[in-house]
Amino acid sequence: MVSSEVLSVVVPQTLFGVGATGKLGELVRGFSPTKILIVTDPGVESAGLIDVVQTPLVAAGFKADVFARCGVEAPVTVIEELRQKIVSEKYDLLIGVGGGSTMDTTKAAGVLAADASLTVRDLIDGKPIGASIRKVMIPTTAGTGSEWSSAAVITLDTEDGRTYPYFTDKNYPDAVIIDPELTKNLPAKATAHTGMDALTHAIEAYTCCRASIVSDMFATTAIKLVAESLRPAFAKGGLNIEDRYNLSIAASAAMAAGSVAGVGVAHFLNVALGKKAQISHGSTVALLLPYVMEFNLVSNPAKFAEVATLLGEETCGLSLMDAARQSVVAVRRLLTDFGMPQTLSEVGVTEADIPELVDELMTYQSFPIAFMNPRDVSAKDATNIYLSAL
Repeated sequence: MVSSEVLSVVVPQTLFGVGATGKLGELVRGFSPTKILIVTDPGVESAGLIDVVQTPLVAAGFKADVFARCGVEAPVTVIEELRQKIVSEKYDLLIGVGGGSTMDTTKAAGVLAADASLTVRDLIDGKPIGASIRKVMIPTTAGTGSEWSSAAVITLDTEDGRTYPYFTDKNYPDAVIIDPELTKNLPAKATAHTGMDALTHAIEAYTCCRASIVSDMFATTAIKLVAESLRPAFAKGGLNIEDRYNLSIAASAAMAAGSVAGVGVAHFLNVALGKKAQISHGSTVALLLPYVMEFNLVSNPAKFAEVATLLGEETCGLSLMDAARQSVVAVRRLLTDFGMPQTLSEVGVTEADIPELVDELMTYQSFPIAFMNPRDVSAKDATNIYLSAL
């Protein structure tokens, strides 16, 4: 298809490969930093992954301090603490090591530290951002794709407790290292949740109303890689390093697709639901995905039929709409195989909660839904999607 708009694709300098973290010292030397701070979370630190990052830095003659206080969904209190540390101790290179929340925390603190006049509210309100502290991202999961995104999400734990996205080209890292070795000991549950997050990015980008030949290139690659490799990585990820590699590529590619085209309503329905149910982002979007796909099938059956094929479903001899429905079947099979929740009742949400979820959705998410989702979504439609998921 030919896009009616000019597309912008940004892919940061990225080193891919098993053991690529060993090149970190050489990479960092090109930035000529005077003071380096590694940003991570307690789980990554306790898993010993920071030692893997420190080793090539030390070998290259660099010393790096560690900030290991990142939290779920990038809370503002942590972002501000990190900002103050960067400014007061004059760090000029940040290395974000972890999952999406760690990378988002690094992004937000980096732009805030570069401009004393900026506030968190400025980020949320879309105020132009002029600079950022230089940063390298090293993901330790294969899901969010934040390393290839201009977006970040931050949680206003000091005010309303809501999670807000913001976008700026200054969020792009100066360099990225994607090393599947850092994901090989990821627990099976986390492997499934992050892998389904990547798959949701890819399917929603592929089927959204702003999809193009460029975004489809990234999205179809990601869908195929997840279909081939998520089950083996879930079963024995420490052994199946090639599958870990495939999932790492899939996560970045899926985010590239979403950055170019956007996503669908599963990513907006999940905001209030994730907060209500207190489950991971990957688990939330994965739970919602089949119901959203059923709702969106009519918008482009041919594309959903292609999703079914990419996920390994046999569609020969089926009508186009029946072939499209097999994409939903395929996603549900994955969720079943991973023991992930598939209904709202499984995560403690009741019918009485739905009006509140819908109200938050329509109040805060109606514009991006209209801009990206392939089918118009009314409050009644959102209610019905949630009800079907009960």
